[in-house]
Amino acid sequence: MKCQYCGNELNDKDVFCQECGNKITNKTQIGVCKKCNYPIFEGDKFCSYCGYETENCGYETEIHCEPALYSVVLLITIFALTIFGLILLQYFNR
Repeated sequence: MKCQYCGNELNDKDVFCQECGNKITNKTQIGVCKKCNYPIFEGDKFCSYCGYETENCGYETEIHCEPALYSVVLLITIFALTIFGLILLQYFNR
């Protein structure tokens, strides 16, 4: 048996994972919380990590990565604006 959180190999009598410390359950994971990406299991009405209600908001069947994508786009934009500002500074300092 493997930990549903980190994939660590478990003994049959383990109650908690020795690698990540999460409690072991026999429930099947059905998705992840839209708010924090924590695993959602069959019968869960609230996220075990952040408490977000899963019935009203639903849950993702895959981990969504929009926050990471937005961070990358923001960093690229800041980098481009910095380079543009340096070019303008060179042009007007002639």
